[in-house]
Amino acid sequence: EEMLKRAKYINGVNTWDISLWKSINPDLKAFKIEYNLREELYSSVKWSVDNMKRHTIFTNPGGTPLKGLHQLLKAVAILKNEFPDILVKVPGMGKDRELVVTGAYSKYIAKLIKEYDLEKNVEFLGSQTGSQMCENMLSANVAVIPSAIEGTSLILREAMYLGCPCITSFRGGMADFINDKQDGFLYDYQEYPYLATRIAEIFNNDSLAQSFSLKAIEKAEKAHDREKNTRDYIEMYEEIYTKN
Repeated sequence: EEMLKRAKYINGVNTWDISLWKSINPDLKAFKIEYNLREELYSSVKWSVDNMKRHTIFTNPGGTPLKGLHQLLKAVAILKNEFPDILVKVPGMGKDRELVVTGAYSKYIAKLIKEYDLEKNVEFLGSQTGSQMCENMLSANVAVIPSAIEGTSLILREAMYLGCPCITSFRGGMADFINDKQDGFLYDYQEYPYLATRIAEIFNNDSLAQSFSLKAIEKAEKAHDREKNTRDYIEMYEEIYTKN
């Protein structure tokens, strides 16, 4: 807060960030310049219905309650009867595909998995390289970001760049990047039955999944154009320099 009150300029990539910053310092000059993704994304092939693993969900690292893994597991429990082979892949937690209980939240996740009989439906991938993250998103039927709070979700941006169909909670800056029913689905964080319904729609409709994929790629490639973003940053710094 102190830094924002002292600053004259800010750069954000979504309305949520900028609105919070300007609520602290209304005099801030706000830029809205996108960022580049990790190198592996730019050289990767794109997502395809033909190469995905059906009924596989890739999600964001779920080590804290704010990332919403517990909400996704509740949705998966609803879907399991229709899709008994449903599989959630969780990066950043666990080891050797198993959950490692390290604190209260991971203990709660373990409880939910046992309660809903999801032992065979969740894989905990642990730390992943950039290439492994690409492989996970390319092989997923859908990427779900169920966060309670999120600025700009890197997983969402990367998944859309690769073309993996996405569902995200209507939280933070994510609603700036997904247009509901056009290039993905939005849902309210607490409404996990609604989330389950949206996941099933993508599982059951390859045409919808492919449509989301193509539109997401078009949007993400414009946002993460490395040459354009470099030019925009230079122009931002030139403007700041000339005014000071």
